[in-house]
Amino acid sequence: MSSMAFRKLAVLFTALVVPVGVAAQSLSLSSYFGGSNIDAGLAVAVDSAGNAYLTGSVSSALIPCRGALTSTQNAFVLKINANGSVGWCEYMGGTGVDTANAIAIDASGSIFIAGSTSSPGLASGGAFQSQLSGPQDAFIAKLNPAGSLQWRTYLGGPGSDQANSIALDSVGNIYVTGFSTSSGYPVKGPLIPGPRYGGGAHDAVVTKLNAGGGSLDWSTYLGGAADDVGYMAALAPDGTLYVTGYTASSNFPVTAGSLQTELRASRTAWVTHLGTDGSLLQSTFLGGSSSASEPCTACAAALAIDQTGNPWVAGLTGEADFPITADTAMQPTFGGGMHDAFIVELTPDLSSETYGTFAGGSSDDGCVALGFDSMGDLWCHGNTFSRDFPVTSDAYQPTSGGPPDAFLLGLSPSGSLLYSTYLGGSGLEYGGATQSLAVGASGIWLTGWTASTDFPLVAPFDSALGGEQDAFLAWFALL
Repeated sequence: MSSMAFRKLAVLFTALVVPVGVAAQSLSLSSYFGGSNIDAGLAVAVDSAGNAYLTGSVSSALIPCRGALTSTQNAFVLKINANGSVGWCEYMGGTGVDTANAIAIDASGSIFIAGSTSSPGLASGGAFQSQLSGPQDAFIAKLNPAGSLQWRTYLGGPGSDQANSIALDSVGNIYVTGFSTSSGYPVKGPLIPGPRYGGGAHDAVVTKLNAGGGSLDWSTYLGGAADDVGYMAALAPDGTLYVTGYTASSNFPVTAGSLQTELRASRTAWVTHLGTDGSLLQSTFLGGSSSASEPCTACAAALAIDQTGNPWVAGLTGEADFPITADTAMQPTFGGGMHDAFIVELTPDLSSETYGTFAGGSSDDGCVALGFDSMGDLWCHGNTFSRDFPVTSDAYQPTSGGPPDAFLLGLSPSGSLLYSTYLGGSGLEYGGATQSLAVGASGIWLTGWTASTDFPLVAPFDSALGGEQDAFLAWFALL
């Protein structure tokens, strides 16, 4: 799957109206970021001081960025200071096509990004893999708090490989998930049975690197005989790792006693729990039973772990019988259209579902990223084509600017609706899968891309659409 194909799938990833707790009612900053060509925000992270870091891909020469654009598409990292001003911007790429899909910040303020590249000659600083191995490899890079590159490594085999999310543990070890299209992806460790390429167009992959990026602690394929993709990985409090994505493989590695052990549709979400050594602990399918031909009968794009260690999974489904908890769901019935967003809470052993809800209107809707605030409230960033998407009475933008729009939705720990709003202009807006939302002490940050000349702006650092498509960045303060 190419970077553009991933973006197209992320586009697809794209109630009930009485707020009962903390809500993101104040849009404190909303801005374009782009130039005269096509630019996209794909992931955002927040540090302990309230600074935000945006990454993605750009095809424009951007004034804030140091250095020069080196190809038709470079990755980038942009720092926004806690007061909303631009800190610094760095291009991250070579002579090929480079995209950063994921970002994370460690306790010292260092920035880690991951994505895909077709550029040779980028590895540096004692990299685990110094050479581009195929037409497209995953990459991982570390920058210091000032934005200077510390090291960068390729990660891939002779086919095409891509990292879709990144996570860091307390000692700086690095976890990435994504996909590989070949049997040469680097594997290591006491892994699931048969840690080799399963077949199909691509397998999911999960890899743990040491803090310096110079060696693998463990690495594995995760897939069956058909197509499999890993989208998001999240660390539990005990150091184990949850991973989610989608699969079309009936023999995807699921475990006895899990919530669903049989593939019920042509494509479904999955959730897998890996031990600290990369061993398979539990694994389940997650979906309904549909013969529909939608691109995702059920696909998971987002994953977050709550304060009690329960994994929450979100994405999109076209299945009216997708498993939800009808007695507690925010929205117990399918809203219609091609897809609805879904949000599900599972037990740590993946044996049962403790909460599940739809979120959507009569058209196409999906949740692409999740995050918890300090109160335990869950926030979902998504995409909607529905003019009747469920919004709350205090929504910043109560009506669609013109489908598709971004949306922000918040749930209390019990699953009741706190807040929901559209965010978009009269053109298109999309948020990319996995890490296009970040929650910090200062509030909630969203990113994506927009083609709207009238995108809603608040204290922007870039006040006009520069080209065919710009990145957008928005900050909702928690009240």
